[in-house]
Amino acid sequence: MNKSERIIEQEPKYKTQIIDKKWIKRMDECTNSGLLKWPRTIRKSQVLVLYNVINTGKRWHTPIVINIVRNSSKNDMHIIDGAHRLTALKKFYNHPKNELVAFRQTFAFYENLTEEEERIVYEMWSSGVKQTNQDWIVINQDDILLWEKIQKDKEFPVNVTLTSKKKSILLRDIFYVLSQHLSTQSKYYPQPPNFIDLWVINNKINDWIKVDVNYKLLRGFFIFFEKGFGEVGADNLWSKCANLFYTIFDIYLKNSFRLSDDEIIKAFRTIYGNKNIIEKGRTHSSVSQKVELRKQMVEAISRKLKKGLE
Repeated sequence: MNKSERIIEQEPKYKTQIIDKKWIKRMDECTNSGLLKWPRTIRKSQVLVLYNVINTGKRWHTPIVINIVRNSSKNDMHIIDGAHRLTALKKFYNHPKNELVAFRQTFAFYENLTEEEERIVYEMWSSGVKQTNQDWIVINQDDILLWEKIQKDKEFPVNVTLTSKKKSILLRDIFYVLSQHLSTQSKYYPQPPNFIDLWVINNKINDWIKVDVNYKLLRGFFIFFEKGFGEVGADNLWSKCANLFYTIFDIYLKNSFRLSDDEIIKAFRTIYGNKNIIEKGRTHSSVSQKVELRKQMVEAISRKLKKGLE
């Protein structure tokens, strides 16, 4: 087995920690005692760029990568990827106005890598392995109340999973569409949240899902969907195609309060066999095209019901 194969086989352990001024102080203490090893070169220009990002209120969620070298007397920690971000954080917390600021940061921990293996891991993270929104959801699943409630609900209408399975829907897809529904901006098209917004979005969804009527609304949507469009999963175009699924979800949540269950199913069946809508859902990708797709769906449903929908 060569070294690169060993790196691929060793999966990192993820942990999310609260970063604040006290945490930075402990980091400095570890550095001064020799427990925390830094790369030889820190580029001031890169630190300044990252500092300006933090100062504007933005955050990143890509993990900081650490190698823990376990010795007989102590455990050393080597920073593989993230030294510039940690240096920028130290600069940020040196300013008195930021003393009370705190936020979450995910770490990826490896164990007992050699110097050569550290180099391979660094190249992997810095050039190839980037954390996706899906990764973020899997790593932080314990902090997602939506996931907790669905897991406890033994009669939830559909199978929700963290990773893709044939007859299921990803938690990520529900997360996305709820983030769209709760957006303060008037956007009627699917837009996956940015990394820097994920904790903010999750907090909004947590607050929303705590309200019993909202959770019932979510359950009601999936009951309606399977009656009107069939079982969710990879074989169902209406749940597999993001544009179609997100748009149906959004229209349902914004209009369910004014329609009976029978009306909703009858109305949405109007678009079930609409080849024009299906083709647009599969091929349209620009913002204007997504807005047009939603407009066409609403017009078709409204004509059937003889009611104006949002």
